[in-house]
Amino acid sequence: MAQGNLRSAGIALGVVAVAPLTWWLTFAIPDEAPPEGLQYADYLLNPPNLTGRERLGVGLVSLIAVVGGALLLVDGIRSRRFARGWVGVVVPTAGIAVCTGFTYGMVTKAVSGANIGGSMLIVVSFAVVLVLIRRSLSCADRLRSRPIR
Repeated sequence: MAQGNLRSAGIALGVVAVAPLTWWLTFAIPDEAPPEGLQYADYLLNPPNLTGRERLGVGLVSLIAVVGGALLLVDGIRSRRFARGWVGVVVPTAGIAVCTGFTYGMVTKAVSGANIGGSMLIVVSFAVVLVLIRRSLSCADRLRSRPIR
């Protein structure tokens, strides 16, 4: 029983680590100077003040966690510890983490008109997250309604 709990925790950690991995893969390059022609860059949120090593550490740790969680899920399905239906729960939940990481990266970039663009992205991401939550919950309900073998 304890091994199953550790496997589930590893999968959950992998799903949570998708958000910083998305940020690292798409936005971890620091803004040294505003882009050409952008004299008055503003931020919706201030970016994290991380060194290059710290960024690399965040990226590598989250990459290891995501790969490890995916391997645990695949192994759990192959060994029949988890039903295949759990993929329908985990993938939309990881999609929520992708939206979170991408949105965070966008609202911490130096741009002109950060309040307008960042706010629009937050609204769109919120709608996408609601759809993904509904999808994940419906897959979880189907798993609960199945009889236990």
